[in-house]
Amino acid sequence: MRLALAALPALFFLSGCGNQEAVDAAVNMSDAVCACKQLTCAQEMAKKHNERIEKFKDARGTEDDKAKILAAGKRAQACITALRDSAKAP
Repeated sequence: MRLALAALPALFFLSGCGNQEAVDAAVNMSDAVCACKQLTCAQEMAKKHNERIEKFKDARGTEDDKAKILAAGKRAQACITALRDSAKAP
């Protein structure tokens, strides 16, 4: 699932205009992943939302947009990692 989340920083090239829709998509993905209580759910949510996020791969945004998208991706990855770790615990 790292592959899906790793694509977030590459969603758009930086320029002067913001892209709130791309930011919202990344935040929505993070929220959906982190709402899950099981690893399989989180992985499915990441996959589902990644397909939606793909449409922004050539979008343009600001440094602030990039920071928000990166933060959303890190949050989602942390939630997946926590679920994975808890599944491994005895």
